[in-house]
Amino acid sequence: MKAELKNIISFDIDEKLEQWKPFDKTDFEITLKLTIGIVGENGGDYFDVDIYSYKTYIKFFNKPNNTLEKGIIILEEYNYSNIKSEIIGIISKCENDNWLSIANCLSKKFNWEFENYSLT
Repeated sequence: MKAELKNIISFDIDEKLEQWKPFDKTDFEITLKLTIGIVGENGGDYFDVDIYSYKTYIKFFNKPNNTLEKGIIILEEYNYSNIKSEIIGIISKCENDNWLSIANCLSKKFNWEFENYSLT
């Protein structure tokens, strides 16, 4: 079973993500909401990820990116195609027999809407 990226949005901006350009493409941060689901099926679950430029990450966290936390991707500069490719690359590594296993794999890199969810 394989997962695919269904949609990417950001509540940080008013325009489409594909058209947005930060004031400085080497100094930015944006939070993305990803919809990821099974290939060929409708819908999916939400996963959040923060995208930082290296410069911004160092300013905010004052530590090198080799101590990277879950839910963060760092790039040298803003480029929508590179961001999307990075996300798709992460998703492609999470192939498994069932959705829960795939979602748990994805939640190692992204923040999953159902992470730590309990029915009790």
